[in-house]
Amino acid sequence: YSLRVLHNVLPASDVRENKDGWGLTPLGLFASVKTIAVRKYFRMPDLPMAHSVASLNNMAGYEDQADCTTRIEQAIASLDAKGSSQKLVLFGFSRGATTMMLTSLKLRPDLAARISLVILEAPFDTF
Repeated sequence: YSLRVLHNVLPASDVRENKDGWGLTPLGLFASVKTIAVRKYFRMPDLPMAHSVASLNNMAGYEDQADCTTRIEQAIASLDAKGSSQKLVLFGFSRGATTMMLTSLKLRPDLAARISLVILEAPFDTF
């Protein structure tokens, strides 16, 4: 019997509020200037320029949960395609922990049956 681990399914590039390029708000401009300073100080010229759009922020909301459910479905479909009956261990940290908790509580029974353990590290409690 072996397990597969699905962890923090919200990598920065997939989070809706993160955008490439310069931020045009005061906070976005600050983040852009900070990125330039970090690039220069740490000699990281390839560090991508990105900023967060506050109006799109979704901290473990319905969109994050839908994305998490999709990733769980994809992981289970991948196992099924290989003929595997393995179960998943779900792990989340901070925002990912809150998202993983809320998502796992709402999984369809067929998906929930493929989960053996949910590990939450430092979930924030603003939901």
